[in-house]
Amino acid sequence: ILTSYGHLSRNRSVGIALGQGRNIDEITSGMRSVAEGIRTTESTVTLARRNKVEMPIAERMYSVLYEDLRVNDAIQDLMERKLKEE
Repeated sequence: ILTSYGHLSRNRSVGIALGQGRNIDEITSGMRSVAEGIRTTESTVTLARRNKVEMPIAERMYSVLYEDLRVNDAIQDLMERKLKEE
């Protein structure tokens, strides 16, 4: 809960900056500590792809972090997905 809501959370700070339109290189260049969610996203998507597990939220987050997908486009992609059991 603290990662999501705490004002001192590094992951939350990265998320806010991404939402403001900054890219990950710009954000991390000014950080003196590690936001573990950045690397965790990469590891999660790598494992999901290797095991053929669909993880749409993690995939879009990966695309925002590493492929320059705009946050608003990622949200739109997720909201327009066909409904199915997951």
